[in-house]
Amino acid sequence: MNLRNTLQLTAATCTFVLMLSACSPSAGVLSLGPGDTDQPACSDFSPIAVESLTTDRTDCDARNAMLVFPDGAELETSDTAATGSLSSSTSPYEYGWVSVGDYGIVAVRNTPTCDEKETWGSPEALERVTDAFGETWPCAAES
Repeated sequence: MNLRNTLQLTAATCTFVLMLSACSPSAGVLSLGPGDTDQPACSDFSPIAVESLTTDRTDCDARNAMLVFPDGAELETSDTAATGSLSSSTSPYEYGWVSVGDYGIVAVRNTPTCDEKETWGSPEALERVTDAFGETWPCAAES
């Protein structure tokens, strides 16, 4: 999974729009409006099981927390980045996350060949990531 952390802030007609772009074979742009990014940072940074990333809208921004995957792998999110990833020679999986503003975090675990892929997140967050980056994200689009 080749995700590059990219965060772009653009101003249009005095309205700020947050745009996230994950550079991968299925790269696209995830656009979030001003009402989609106004949650305060979470004050409790307990580890978050990715299976619990199911709420439609969160009451705080969970970036800067530790995500825990079903196999015990841990991936720390960042409050200064919109995406992140991890791969290791000791694991058959690659791990990643994307912040979708107030809709929460989308987490993904896949094999390098994408024979296996699991995603976790709220229905709205998953839909926004899929709309932006395609059904095959974070894997290469099929030709």
